[in-house]
Amino acid sequence: MLSLTLQIGNREPQIFRFSSETTISIGRAPGNDLPVSDSRISALHGEISRSGVKYNYRDNQSTNGSLVLRGQERILVDGKSSAWQTLNNGDILLLGDVDNPVVLQVGIEAEFTDNLEGTIVAHRTMETAAELSHVLLSNNQESATLLALLNRVGGQSDIQWVFGEVAQYLLNQVQSAARVVLAGRDDSSWVLSRGETKAEQVDDNPPPYPRVLVQRAKDSGEAILCSDLNSGSGDKSMVRLIAQTALAVPLGGLRDTHGALVLLGEGSAFSEKDLELAVALAFQVSGCFESLRTIQKLRAVERRLRDENRYLREQSPSDSTFSDIIGDSEAIRRVFEYLKVVMNTDATVLVTGETGTGKELIARALHSNSGRASRLFAAVNCAALSENLLESELFGHVKGAFTGAHENKKGLFQVADKGSLFLDEIGELSGNLQAKLLRVLQEGEVTPVGSSRPLKVDVRIIAATHRDLRAEVKEGTFREDLFYRINVFPIHIPPLRDRPTDIPLLAQYFLDRYSKKFGKSVAGISERAIAALKSYSFPGNIRELENEIQRALLLASTGENICVRELSDHVSGGSPLSAQPVAAPSGKLKETMAQLERQVLLVALEGNGWNRSETARQLGISRQALMVKLSKYELAPD
Repeated sequence: MLSLTLQIGNREPQIFRFSSETTISIGRAPGNDLPVSDSRISALHGEISRSGVKYNYRDNQSTNGSLVLRGQERILVDGKSSAWQTLNNGDILLLGDVDNPVVLQVGIEAEFTDNLEGTIVAHRTMETAAELSHVLLSNNQESATLLALLNRVGGQSDIQWVFGEVAQYLLNQVQSAARVVLAGRDDSSWVLSRGETKAEQVDDNPPPYPRVLVQRAKDSGEAILCSDLNSGSGDKSMVRLIAQTALAVPLGGLRDTHGALVLLGEGSAFSEKDLELAVALAFQVSGCFESLRTIQKLRAVERRLRDENRYLREQSPSDSTFSDIIGDSEAIRRVFEYLKVVMNTDATVLVTGETGTGKELIARALHSNSGRASRLFAAVNCAALSENLLESELFGHVKGAFTGAHENKKGLFQVADKGSLFLDEIGELSGNLQAKLLRVLQEGEVTPVGSSRPLKVDVRIIAATHRDLRAEVKEGTFREDLFYRINVFPIHIPPLRDRPTDIPLLAQYFLDRYSKKFGKSVAGISERAIAALKSYSFPGNIRELENEIQRALLLASTGENICVRELSDHVSGGSPLSAQPVAAPSGKLKETMAQLERQVLLVALEGNGWNRSETARQLGISRQALMVKLSKYELAPD
């Protein structure tokens, strides 16, 4: 358990306790796990990550930085020269202004009682490993067996096979050993029991070894031999163990322990000679396991790149987005300022605004200017897929999870690991998917469809919606806890009608772009045409303006200006409902209303580039209802 005592100036200290959290965000923004209302603290100043029983702190490149005070030692944590810093019990975190910092006193309590002192029979420091290994190899009989083992496992890449060979050697040499365990750096482990021929991977919790013993070995860098295991520890992993005696030997150095070899015995106690044999063997095979770890990392990188390439190949080439955000109005400059504040952090951002305002463009800008720019940016429209398809798209699935699931598939959270994931129209998520997304944000874990094993992910979430999520929280259609998780840093994109001074810049940008694409050159846009564009409200926002410029360019004469006559009637007339004046009533209200409905549908469709989903959403009807009306009025794009 982690306790953090917050002290700000002369204010009353506050104590925050965290038990199950894997990541604890600290910052000025109200959505943080530990909110600090002080101007010297950045919106997302830093975070504490839990790994096993250890806690590590990272500064998210905050404005005023962080220091860890450990006795007389001052450790700078700036997110650049030192990414993560392990925290010890009693450390003091100094956040913000060094001369007058916000103070966090760190308290770390063990989750189980490390009461091994009465059970430890012997221990050996790993500094003696080389000498013990030399003694072992000087014995002709022992050296021949050991050298044969080292020759077999050297250069192998299958960790299951390598561990099986090492474990079988130990079972042959130590007659009182019932099974051997390779305790990994995470909760996974490999086990070989006497009488079995093949090692098995186990992900049980509690693990199949005395966790408190292994943790002591890793932390101290010493090999430890214990007896009477069940007599003195509160470690829950002891309850499932039949073993009465055990020894644990760390693999690797103290600062980079990459696991431990564990021997468990059910009968007579292990001897100190058994302990020294295990230490000598660990010295010889540590390099082999480190090589296997490196190979696994390389394979993971290869898989990640393959998944990213597959995702990028499946995406249609996007030529309808900006290369830069265009605009110079006060409204858009305010957006730029917000972007500068949050770009270099991992804060979750909620982008709000009407359809067509460029919310995905903002998300891409956040990613490309962040520390995650070298990794994948993935995007999904939550309104475009059914609940089941969206669940599989986001979280992945395992083979056989449902009909048609013929192979394992990684979800976008895994594909975009260490990158950014853009969830467009997040307000469309079902209650079930809202709950699953909340778990990702809280625990940093995803569980593929059909699997019960959660997977760790590190993804920055950028969400977007055109809905009023606060109102939906009050109505009970959107989870309140999820809303506060995604609303850490909201950015509102103003509609185009609120920044008319940007219309000439955007119009010229689109004109230049599509002149090159269509191979057609015009002199420019006339002042009267610009005035008409500025006077129109553009309900479809930037997307509608883009379509309007494309149409006008195609209609204009080469080398001439785009004039008012090339603009759509509803744009040149200044009203979106003036595209085709409604004929005077012929005496029958039904026919007149049908004419008006057809006209409204046509204007909305053209404004949204004939995107039926967007048009239905804008008109406040279902997509199915819109399709019925299109058939009724025989409306289709030219």
